[in-house]
Amino acid sequence: MKIFWKNAICLMLIINITWGISFAKNTFADADGKSVLSLQLSEKVVNESKKLLSQDANTRAEAAYNLGLMKEKAAGAVPALIKLIDDQAQINWLSGKEKILPGKSYVFEEVLKALVNIGDASVPFLIQTLKNGNSFMRSVSAQTLGKLKSSLAVEALIMSLYEPDAWLKHNAAVALSNIKDVYSVEMLIGVLDDENPEIRKYAVIALGQIKSPLAVKALSLVLTADEDMNVSKKAAEALGNIKDPAALGALLSVLNRRKYARIRNKVISALGQLQDKRATEKLINVLGSAGNISNIEEAVKALVKIGDKSAISALRVLAVGQDISLAKLALNAIEQIDKLQSVKLLIKYLKSDRILLRRQAAWMLGQGRNPDAVDILIAAMRDSDPIVRSYTARALGKMKVTRAVPGLINLLSDRDQIVGNYAAWALVRICSVNTDISLIENIKHENRQVRMFIAGIFGQIGDKRALKELINVLLYDGARQVRYYAAWALGKIKDNRAVEPLIRALKDEDHVVRSYAAWALGNIRDNRALKPLSKAIDDTHWSLRYHAVKALEKLQNPRAFGALTKALDDENWLVRFHGLKALARIKDDRAVSDIINALKDPHPSVRYQAAWSLGIIGSSRAVNSLLIALKDRHWKTRYHAAKSLGEIQDGRAIAGLINASYDKHPAVRSQVMESLGKLRRPQAVEILTRALRDRQWTVRYKAAEALANFENKQTVEALIKGLQDTDDSIRQRIVRTLEKFRSKETRGKLKNELKTSNPITRKYVADILRKQDKVYSKESYPKAEAEKSDEKKQEEILVMPDLETIESNPGFEKLIKDLKDKNSSVRIKATSSLAKLKDLRAVKYLMPMLKDPDSSVRYEVVLALGELKHRSCVDALIGMLKDKDTSVRYQTALALSEIKDLKSVVSLIDALNDIHWSVRYQAALALGEIKDIRAVGPLIRVLDDENKLVRENTVEALRNITGHYFGQDKEKWQNWLNENINHNR
Repeated sequence: MKIFWKNAICLMLIINITWGISFAKNTFADADGKSVLSLQLSEKVVNESKKLLSQDANTRAEAAYNLGLMKEKAAGAVPALIKLIDDQAQINWLSGKEKILPGKSYVFEEVLKALVNIGDASVPFLIQTLKNGNSFMRSVSAQTLGKLKSSLAVEALIMSLYEPDAWLKHNAAVALSNIKDVYSVEMLIGVLDDENPEIRKYAVIALGQIKSPLAVKALSLVLTADEDMNVSKKAAEALGNIKDPAALGALLSVLNRRKYARIRNKVISALGQLQDKRATEKLINVLGSAGNISNIEEAVKALVKIGDKSAISALRVLAVGQDISLAKLALNAIEQIDKLQSVKLLIKYLKSDRILLRRQAAWMLGQGRNPDAVDILIAAMRDSDPIVRSYTARALGKMKVTRAVPGLINLLSDRDQIVGNYAAWALVRICSVNTDISLIENIKHENRQVRMFIAGIFGQIGDKRALKELINVLLYDGARQVRYYAAWALGKIKDNRAVEPLIRALKDEDHVVRSYAAWALGNIRDNRALKPLSKAIDDTHWSLRYHAVKALEKLQNPRAFGALTKALDDENWLVRFHGLKALARIKDDRAVSDIINALKDPHPSVRYQAAWSLGIIGSSRAVNSLLIALKDRHWKTRYHAAKSLGEIQDGRAIAGLINASYDKHPAVRSQVMESLGKLRRPQAVEILTRALRDRQWTVRYKAAEALANFENKQTVEALIKGLQDTDDSIRQRIVRTLEKFRSKETRGKLKNELKTSNPITRKYVADILRKQDKVYSKESYPKAEAEKSDEKKQEEILVMPDLETIESNPGFEKLIKDLKDKNSSVRIKATSSLAKLKDLRAVKYLMPMLKDPDSSVRYEVVLALGELKHRSCVDALIGMLKDKDTSVRYQTALALSEIKDLKSVVSLIDALNDIHWSVRYQAALALGEIKDIRAVGPLIRVLDDENKLVRENTVEALRNITGHYFGQDKEKWQNWLNENINHNR
């Protein structure tokens, strides 16, 4: 009996295969028997279609996934795929766009994705299934037709709305809302009487998405008469989306009725979307009600959208009410409806008895920067409330009002120091743009707080005219706060004439003044300070010793060696830490022994700084000690020990680094991989190939990067296997590594991989081989990439001429013609070949191709324009930074980095906020290549990016633009920007 059933199942499978293939080889037909399209199946489609009948769920799912990748070329497989849309067998992998991720899925999910990818050819079969399939098949068919958005499916979907199956009706309504066909409106209206409120709700949503005025009357009836409030709420939203004035009556009729209190918020929002002034009066009534606060807020927003000035008087009442949040909202609304009226009101409110109202008025006047408000703001600097005074000072600073300077100077002595801070900030803003204003006479003000702020302001604006007065204050002012502000200001101004006075200040009685003096001397970087700073290492207070060591680090003078080695014995770990940094900067080999001793320091930060310093000096004497440090209890010490061993590149380190490759911390393992790559010893290959399977992606990335130094059979095989990694950044790194390997043996191995069943590996290997070839040929371009069944046509597409000059090449016109071919692979090959010809005439033909519907073509066109490097295409490329495809945006940033046109800087800065890390990564690199100072500030903000590679590239970009290196220290980069921005401008 078992044998009988086994034979029967095999017979059924054979019949199914034969039916599916023979049917697809001929003609697809719609319900009326009319021909839809005729296709000849390729061998690849046939093979994958056979796998759909496998008893193994994973095999069926992978076959569906592969057919989906072929898109319209797999149209012949649709009948076979349709048979699997109720296959609910579970699988242990999940497909995504061009990648396979770990997880759980079902066969039918992969089948539905494949049908969507194949496109219009799937529609007739899905419609047939929608009519004749079982309950599950009909539901998922409706869902899939909604994703395909084909108008051909509208009639069948409408008929499904009358079926008893609630889930089918739900999916059909959602599908119709996606298709947005006006023809479905009348039938959807008929569904509004369905007894199931969920079905009515989705029909309403669909009508709201279609946005046809024909639905307004029916939706108005639903709004007022439907018993289910959720359906009524969706009706209000739908009427708002349609924005037809005919809905006004229904919306107003339910606005204030108690029965509809739960949906009042949505009704108000819909009235705002209608933007009909006839609703103004009713909405004003909502403002005066004691109802829900959210309703009042929504009414204010609606009135702003309507823009009726008659609402301003009601908004004014709300603005002086007790609720401060509503007052703010009302004031903002008045400003949007009538800016002139808003300023007049704010000026009036700045004189109000209510403190909160005055605060809001002062803040908003500062935001608007209206010159009519200057006089009242100057008067408001004497307000009794410190917050009002602060906001007023801020507003005048933003407007850069010169005549506000005397009043702002008075605020410097305000009893509330926050007010003084705002006043100082405002004075910096005003004096920075108006150099005629002099504050020097105020440096001798009787109030010490004024003197303190004035000294700080001189430092902020870098006014060298105040140098003499600042020196006098530093040496003779009786208030210590004023003296250390003066020292700070002299450090910011960086004038060598201040060196001697600052050296004298190193003996000030106050340790804060001494510390700021040391900091200032470090900023000025004058070697006259070397000896005094070296003596300051013996000071009794740690803060001076700390700043003295940091100043010596900036001087980078070998004569500071003795003082810096003494700092390594300091009781404060920060002094020891910066002593090590300073010794590393001067790169004195005599310091190696002292730094090695610091590897045993009790503080972990000192130990890892010692390991880092040894790598900077690069002495082989440190190898043994660094090998011991690879076993330190703190991971940062182990990390920097591994990094330094890579910098020194001594062969004795290989064994220790191999042992450290098993370290429990992923950062240490990552650094070990990088260092093994630098040592280039054959013993490292096995460790690096093993690391390609590490659970931490950074380790795999660094291993792939390091293997670029080792081209052998073991390396190539491991890297090819790594192309299946789940992380896109790892695969891209492996691709860049394999592109460097060009031996015959490696290329032979890569070509063999084109026969693998894994589509991801085939794709990346094909890309590698294509990039390695200078021109396309039948031998060098992977046959696996061209999926045409006609071999002769395939050769015609792939064999491109190798030309020395365009004028002598008759194939140029053919390439231009191929750009318009219906087959995307032809367009891709032609685009790439035109780029390799290096003829700028190709630009005008390639530019229109940026609108190609196929993302692979757009990618190739952007790549080609980047290689041609013609500035005429910059504007068009800038627009491609908004492309929906991530790889196109990435390649666009790369192309702009090749062209290096300043017009692209602003758009590349915007691309630093892209949702995908790879685009942010390449945008940062591109800005580093262009080297425009405008990019520094935005790049500094990107130092907080969640992706490590983006942060590292940002540092490199900043180094390229500025010529300085501060790692990922945002504060140091910001300080550099503050100090250099005026000069660079």
